[in-house]
Amino acid sequence: MKLNLTLVMVSLVSLAGCSESKQNTEVASVDYAANAARWAAQEFQPSTLSANEQQAELAWFTQAAADFRGLNINVVSEALTTHEYESTVLTEA
Repeated sequence: MKLNLTLVMVSLVSLAGCSESKQNTEVASVDYAANAARWAAQEFQPSTLSANEQQAELAWFTQAAADFRGLNINVVSEALTTHEYESTVLTEA
């Protein structure tokens, strides 16, 4: 019984974090390649990847994120420094 209640609570929290409402109905035209180059040069250094490898990886993330632009996505995670960096810096990138 306790396990079932835990599963229900986790499911509800997960569902509450999903939202299909757009923050902006119009997402501004952005030069994603230029932004990726700036992030790679300023924030993602030092890196074990070459500049070309970083650009290729960031291009993949740009393409993968296309369906999520403008969405308000809420998550639940531990208050770890890594998670804070991901939620404040990487999500902006």
